[in-house]
Amino acid sequence: MIHHSVQQIIKYSTFHAASIGYSNVHFSYPTRNDVEVLKGVDFDIKPGQKVALVGQSGAGKSTIIQLLMRFYDPISGKIIIGGNAISDINLNLFKKSYWDSPPGSDSLRGYN
Repeated sequence: MIHHSVQQIIKYSTFHAASIGYSNVHFSYPTRNDVEVLKGVDFDIKPGQKVALVGQSGAGKSTIIQLLMRFYDPISGKIIIGGNAISDINLNLFKKSYWDSPPGSDSLRGYN
């Protein structure tokens, strides 16, 4: 059984109502270090705000989501969720908060 601290449990319960921010995020895929996919990305999303990622193929839309889901870590810059750097949040607990979302929840919903 995995034990979590009270602080981690509080963070878990607030993921779904937290702001999300990208601050000067840079990223290259490990297999293509020479190609910078994200170059200083900055944006803030408030709780409840609906956002669309729109752009040409290869513009970094999927990469932004992959970084949010912690499939990769940025080369530099920070991703902030609810005032906490994503790199400081327990990875297993973080992923559980999204993958265990009830059907119909707004967590990373792609459409309405």
